[in-house]
Amino acid sequence: MSDALLRAEGLSKVFREGGQELRVLDGVNLEVAAGECVAILGRSGSGKSTLLHLLGGLDRPTSGSVWFEGTDVFGMHELSIDRYRSGRVGFVFQQYHLLPELSALENVRLASMIGSRKDDSKARAASLLERVGLGDRLSHKPAKLSGGERQRVAIARALMNKPAVLLADEPTGNLDADTGASVLEVFSELHASGQTMVLVTHDTKVAARADRVVTLVRGRLEGNDVGENENEPSTLPQPLPDEGE
Repeated sequence: MSDALLRAEGLSKVFREGGQELRVLDGVNLEVAAGECVAILGRSGSGKSTLLHLLGGLDRPTSGSVWFEGTDVFGMHELSIDRYRSGRVGFVFQQYHLLPELSALENVRLASMIGSRKDDSKARAASLLERVGLGDRLSHKPAKLSGGERQRVAIARALMNKPAVLLADEPTGNLDADTGASVLEVFSELHASGQTMVLVTHDTKVAARADRVVTLVRGRLEGNDVGENENEPSTLPQPLPDEGE
């Protein structure tokens, strides 16, 4: 048995509609060690988001399994799966998914209300917003925040329940180059502190910051490049711009 913190084994996902079958993932195997940052690189429609959703328990595979700390996630009771995706995994999405009527502080605290950790939520939320550089934006609602600030709120929210793994789906996809770079610095700082992360991206510059890069091609993972290639971007594949999945 592998000692990986998070592991996908033979993971497949097939969507059926109108008698047609679309195989998005085809026998994916992936291991993520504790403290590691893995980037999943791929073109639009390659199944990157689907894979991330399966790893985080947001969707069920057609076949195969996801293991977390040696436990088969989809072999657990539904309530235990809920606890896994709300407490052990943190999600950061391209679209932020902040509630517009809530302040930054309230959006971050919201995670503790639906998660398994409810202690000191206000103090922890404020501390996390300070950590991502928004200590002076606690009372601001999303409409009063820039795109980069909204994503920082989303990162703080993802960290609220002290997740073992942070899953980020195109976290800079809606941001300009400079703002995206500042958000990536937040991820780099988190990784340096020991946070385990899986980043989904079509951007080779984002992928190059990871410890390891794997590429999703026609539903299968290929490659095992080390993310220390920042000065050698040509060694990484060059996917087309992603338009969502």
